[in-house]
Amino acid sequence: MGLGFLGVRHAYGITRFQEQLDAIGSTRSAGTVEPAEWNVTLTKLLSGCLSAIGGDVVLLAIVE
Repeated sequence: MGLGFLGVRHAYGITRFQEQLDAIGSTRSAGTVEPAEWNVTLTKLLSGCLSAIGGDVVLLAIVE
């Protein structure tokens, strides 16, 4: 659940780090890469889903 919240909060940094890893071995400098807006949005969406699923698991564990 906490990782999902961190993913939503720091989606740009996470996505930029992924782009830097992708730039390794290419002719492009890893320091100049910028993530696409759709990729940042996708990271936020998936992190939010992860957080919601984690919250559901915690809630179900408390109820039972």
